[in-house]
Amino acid sequence: MENENNVIYTPECCLAELKGWAIREGVDFEELYRIVRKLSDIHCITTGDWLDAATVRSEMRKKAKDFGMMDALIVSQQRRLGCKVVSGDAHFEGVEGAVLL
Repeated sequence: MENENNVIYTPECCLAELKGWAIREGVDFEELYRIVRKLSDIHCITTGDWLDAATVRSEMRKKAKDFGMMDALIVSQQRRLGCKVVSGDAHFEGVEGAVLL
């Protein structure tokens, strides 16, 4: 992430999760949103992503019963864009191309 030659993508569904966290923690979402926009390219979720996410979620729930649709959307976009998922979320453990922090 620190390599300036890398492009950082943020799926737009992550913005909703970030805002939810900011509300719960009493943190200024607008400041976080400004930082995300500055450091990454926000990618819209396509119909294909949603449809692929349904399959991803079904596959992942065989291993992790609480694997959610937002996580499945992230994996769907990761596959479409050919990039890595960088996350501290344990749900991504074992996902090909995921880097856990």
